[in-house]
Amino acid sequence: MTARIAQVLLDSPLPQLDHLFDYAVPDHLVGAVTMGCRVRVPLRMGNRVVDAFVVRLVETSDFSGSLHEIESVVTSVAVLPPQLYDLARRVADRQAGSASDVLRLAIPPRYVRVEKAFGSEEARNARRDARARLTETLSNRAELIESAHPFSNIEPGSCRSVIMPTGTSSLPSGDVPAWTISVAQAAADALRGGESSLIVVPSYRDSDDFIRALTSLGVGDALVRTDARQSGGERYAAYLRILEREPVIVVGNRSATYAPAHNIGLIVMWDDGDSLFSEPLAPYAHARDVALVASQLAGSRIVFAGNVASVEAQRLVSLGFASEWSASRKSYPQVVPTDSLVNEGSRARIPSVAWAHAREQSALGPVLLQVARAGYAPALCCKECRVRAVCSTCSGPLSMPSARSTPTCAWCGAMAAQWRCPDCASTAFRLISSGSERTAEELGRAFPNTRVIVADGAHRVQNVLDEPCLVIATPGAEPLAQNGYRCVVVLDGESYRSRAGLRVDEDAVRHWCNALALARHDATCFLVGAGPQLGRVIATWDLRGFAKRELQQRAALGLPPVRRAATVTGPFADVDSACNNVRSIGRTRVMGPTSAQGDARAIVLFDYRDGDAVTSALRASIVTTATKSGRRKSGDSRTERVVRLRVRVDDAELGDSL
Repeated sequence: MTARIAQVLLDSPLPQLDHLFDYAVPDHLVGAVTMGCRVRVPLRMGNRVVDAFVVRLVETSDFSGSLHEIESVVTSVAVLPPQLYDLARRVADRQAGSASDVLRLAIPPRYVRVEKAFGSEEARNARRDARARLTETLSNRAELIESAHPFSNIEPGSCRSVIMPTGTSSLPSGDVPAWTISVAQAAADALRGGESSLIVVPSYRDSDDFIRALTSLGVGDALVRTDARQSGGERYAAYLRILEREPVIVVGNRSATYAPAHNIGLIVMWDDGDSLFSEPLAPYAHARDVALVASQLAGSRIVFAGNVASVEAQRLVSLGFASEWSASRKSYPQVVPTDSLVNEGSRARIPSVAWAHAREQSALGPVLLQVARAGYAPALCCKECRVRAVCSTCSGPLSMPSARSTPTCAWCGAMAAQWRCPDCASTAFRLISSGSERTAEELGRAFPNTRVIVADGAHRVQNVLDEPCLVIATPGAEPLAQNGYRCVVVLDGESYRSRAGLRVDEDAVRHWCNALALARHDATCFLVGAGPQLGRVIATWDLRGFAKRELQQRAALGLPPVRRAATVTGPFADVDSACNNVRSIGRTRVMGPTSAQGDARAIVLFDYRDGDAVTSALRASIVTTATKSGRRKSGDSRTERVVRLRVRVDDAELGDSL
């Protein structure tokens, strides 16, 4: 019997509509309505038509009344395969969110022109030729991953935390980080076994480096790139390519974890501690958690690799869920921790020993200096009384973008042309910190015959040649040097350690190691102002031990990632009601609610084993408040939906509050 009832998921942000609805398939759409296709369906007694995804086709319905019929089929392409719906449902339930919000992140908008071009005879022939070339390349690929390789001997469905060797590798197209070659080899071997791979990286530069490494192995025909830098049409074309029943290698940013590739056998996340993996949109699922759920559903291998191990990955190792692999200390450069105090207590930003070595090596090749902040002077104070200069409008910190510019507020952007110190009434500023541009200006005078390159958010530099130069870079913007840097000097360690937050030390070590990993193996590097504890960690490269100690400290305090956390914000009564619904679940601890600027906020700490019960209760509170809120009149007589309660599970910004 032909299934005449479609169970659909409405594409709606309303939490009370986050479940499957039954619709009848009319006679003229039988055969056109398929599982996973986009349709349009009536809502609210037929007065409104909304988009929806067909999740299942069934013969009977549990609804006793009369079913509405599907209005039309948007596209017959099955853009929502069953494994993607299962992933979206699991992630939404874990985050107390809606599956439609997850699918909005996973499925790009439709482009009719792209869809027609993708299904044309010419495009199909081109893909068939590419598959033939790929098959020939894989049949000639005889080498296997050696036993000492970090990706060897990983059982299907298992997890591994890997601290990769540092350094670079030379390719005909240029140098790439050594880790990209290892990951590309693992993805190519998975492809030869008929498995797809998901390679998730934090930045576009990491994507570019990995693509060059993968292309050098001759398997570029299997590559599918998906990230926010692509146009909408390019993203949709890449998504259609992923939907085909052929193994592929998907590389992209955090949204790549949702890619519904065929027979996923390997998932690799590079540098999973990077803040770029935190999703800023509802339901705010971290890419690491999405990757873990996806690997469990697909039974695939998952590897968290990086120059350091995140505390979350180390927790999986401590539970026995993941194995660990760490590179030998012989692969790391020598690091000399030093302090900025020299010559009888006088203070210098760059110690004399680091200065002399950098001057010597800069005459031979590239030298990298990592600074904490971009711009010219990120912080100012009063020249007379030394009080920190803040904006008179919002009390944000004042900074100078360039040497002769007017100080501006880092928060609201207001110019402080008429600034006056509230304590002493002085109008003169004093620069109390140096950004990348001011550092480059000072070093340019100290190294008059050496080229100085600035690499930060405003000056993007991806590669530098093996020739004498000084590179001043901010964390995450360090260019890759041909054959590696001859010396790396990490400055402003005090600035890192003076920040507030739960992850200060972890982020500092990660930023420092990512810069030091770009040096040659025989290079001598310097770490300035890190303090004795963190300096010892970097000097001995005891990165696994550092992650273990951080995890132990969090466990003693009962803080994430040892326990899960959620922030609940909204009107005080709604927040208090939501917190009361979860207080009695297991060992749940509620801090708050407290009121600030009209909204109340509470923090809920709970065990992983109670996660399903807590998120279900929080979700029920969201639905209840959304149902009661209704609509209100806006200023121009239109109605708008009132959002009263917001829940962020595993809030990445929570570390700044604890």
